Amino acid sequence: LATIEDLAEHADDAHGLHLTFFPLVNAAGFFLGAPPRPLASEHWGRSAAPELQLLEREARAGAYHGFVRVETAHGQGDELSLRVRAPADSPLAPDVELISSEDTEPYPVRFETGRPPLGGPLSIADDLPHGPFELTLRVPAAWPVERYRDAVRAILARFVRRYRAFQAYGQHL
Repeated sequence: LATIEDLAEHADDAHGLHLTFFPLVNAAGFFLGAPPRPLASEHWGRSAAPELQLLEREARAGAYHGFVRVETAHGQGDELSLRVRAPADSPLAPDVELISSEDTEPYPVRFETGRPPLGGPLSIADDLPHGPFELTLRVPAAWPVERYRDAVRAILARFVRRYRAFQAYGQHL
């Protein structure tokens, strides 16, 4: 929520971007104590999960350029992990760097590479007007709340500024 508050206070940082926030995707698991479901890896266009059906409709209606997922990682040590994915035919893949180690300082970050199976929001990328990206930021569960909040806030703010610059100047690259 601190990231959303920062963007509201500094709206010029995200000028020209349409941002939608979903603070919790596995609502049944959280509110009803339902067993964990692998929603992050499900195909959004074929899922029976009502949360994913809603997100799919929102993504198609909003023609999203990207998806950002912040997760708490258990047993990961003391570093963040960060992964950026894009559909294979997207102009973002593989040569455009949407975030760098400079954007994550002073936090220790492990950048993940490789192409995991295409699930989650990118599973409907072929049906969207733009080839969207997916940024996944995993924060160690052992971090104190203040450090967790500050890291997510700083990294996402820098990411939004870099992505906005890419959108503004990318057509000239």
